[in-house]
Amino acid sequence: MTTAQTTASVSSRLGTRSPVLWWAGFGAVMVGAELIVLTRWVADRGWRLAQRPAPGAPGPGSPTITHVFTACWALVIAAMILWIIRDCRRSRRLSFPAVVVAAALLSPWLDLLGAARRPVFAYYADNPMVIRSWSPYLPGWRGGDQPVTDLLAQMLIYYVSMPLIFLIMREAVRYAARRRPHWGLLRLSAVSLAACTVCGAGLMFAGVAVRLFAFVDVIPELTLFHGTRFQYPLYDALLLGVCFAAFGMLWYRQDGHGLTAVERGADRLPTRYRTWARILAMTGTIQLALLAYGLGHVLLGLAASPAPAVLNTPVLLGPAAPW
Repeated sequence: MTTAQTTASVSSRLGTRSPVLWWAGFGAVMVGAELIVLTRWVADRGWRLAQRPAPGAPGPGSPTITHVFTACWALVIAAMILWIIRDCRRSRRLSFPAVVVAAALLSPWLDLLGAARRPVFAYYADNPMVIRSWSPYLPGWRGGDQPVTDLLAQMLIYYVSMPLIFLIMREAVRYAARRRPHWGLLRLSAVSLAACTVCGAGLMFAGVAVRLFAFVDVIPELTLFHGTRFQYPLYDALLLGVCFAAFGMLWYRQDGHGLTAVERGADRLPTRYRTWARILAMTGTIQLALLAYGLGHVLLGLAASPAPAVLNTPVLLGPAAPW
């Protein structure tokens, strides 16, 4: 048998028993699409805002609270990164949290997908670190030409933080499994969903409270504090739970090699490919969850009401407001 035939035979056998190849393939496709979008954005110098709100432009709250919270949260993230590095060095392998961080850094391009048809949520434009988002370069985007994003705060609070949320979910499942040993996969998955819903809602509401972003067009009957800058749609929490609950179970159900269900088979790949396969597989999984979350908001946005007057300001709605 020739070398090519041997390689093809091994790949065929791996493909039938290695979910990591399927997920890594999907992750590679998503990263490829991301590169196309971001390349167009960079080539067009699309990060430049056509106009920023004038100093003192009317808007709810002050950006100072955002800066303070972001700085404090950066300390939390630094501690988490040190913990991850220590864990990787002790085990002499790339741990699940490390893989999640690497995958999360490849995934924020879908951040504003939920606002693709109407401004379901929007970032405040008077924070000095905001730039024009790449979202208008997404296929089918109709959410305005000048949406902004605070990339640093967004990455720290919502993407690099993913291992913290997944850790809480895993520990909740572990606790439930110890207290209720007879519980099966379905009930433990419900525990992970509940933990994800609560933690996700807390983190999202924190972003609203510290004035990083606001939920703009919402369904009033399903929204807490409707009509204020603190309004938070309860269905967002449920969407987060449904779309991300699986990650708590993935971590809880690691195999003897420390691999989750989507990474299974990576240990049978050549050594030089294992790390990249695991990262791409996790990237595909996270981006699938983000895609489902964004499309869920697009659909629910069809029943949403326009932004209340307190949020209809130049610092939030950009071109929809009189700049």
